[in-house]
Amino acid sequence: MLNNQAAGGYVEYDSGSGKYSLSPEQALCLADPNGPVDLPGAYYLVEALFHALGRTEENFRTGKGMEWGEHHPCLFHGTERFFRAGYNANLLTSWLPALDGVVAKLERGGHAADVAADTAPVPPYGQGVSQIALRWLRLSRAVD
Repeated sequence: MLNNQAAGGYVEYDSGSGKYSLSPEQALCLADPNGPVDLPGAYYLVEALFHALGRTEENFRTGKGMEWGEHHPCLFHGTERFFRAGYNANLLTSWLPALDGVVAKLERGGHAADVAADTAPVPPYGQGVSQIALRWLRLSRAVD
């Protein structure tokens, strides 16, 4: 399995030692779920597409739809895992400061809510508000 990954450049192979390794750039994307990107989370999203393939084809033929909560659980796991990295890397340092007055309000004791409009039976939920709560510790509650 790793031979094909090495041939594709996804891992490094040292023929002298017979060992595989990741470059720092590869490790950042593929092996650190707390880093700025968690690419393996996206693999679950692709898997979800295959679970929904038959239903998707039927929906195109009939015009019906598919609610968020009807998807395979791997979609929710992948969504939470893939987007969590973006929240960790950007929410407190870039996104909130870009909103006029939001950080000041939170520092004065303002409240935050992460309101989701879906019926997902498992995560994703609360990523944003969890980050805010950890930083300012003034969260009232999360609403899903």
